[in-house]
Amino acid sequence: MDTTNREALMRLLQAGHPGAALGTDEEIFGLIIDDYAEYARLLEAEEAEIEKRKARDARRAESLAEAGNSGLAAADIDDAVALIDKMTLDAELGIYSADSLRAAWRALHYDADVAAAEVRGRNAQIQETILAPEPTDGLPHLSGADAYIAANPHSIFALAHGA
Repeated sequence: MDTTNREALMRLLQAGHPGAALGTDEEIFGLIIDDYAEYARLLEAEEAEIEKRKARDARRAESLAEAGNSGLAAADIDDAVALIDKMTLDAELGIYSADSLRAAWRALHYDADVAAAEVRGRNAQIQETILAPEPTDGLPHLSGADAYIAANPHSIFALAHGA
């Protein structure tokens, strides 16, 4: 260290550094240098953490910009990001609420649920087509008991194939 730094450190010592009662000026000067080295190390670690946060924030801004091009409204994106942030923080803290577990389960089974809903929808459409009465003039059909079959020539297989 140069003389000016030593003098500044000695002024700190005279101002009441906690190590002042421990020994000679050289010993105390060594303690002050150790304290400063620890401070410099902590400051460097904090600056590295700040740089990591800046990089993470830049990646986040980039991914949010891409999400903005997805056609979702800004409010919807904000709501989704808030939910993801909350779930991530909860997971890091080991907190698993019923809502977060339910949301994760729904996300995992979304594709299967949509496929099942499509099948149910096709089945309902087929049933509506088969069971729908044909418009008539109000008189019974002349073919008798099989009048419904004659009026609706489509089979369930033909309807299922067309769906």
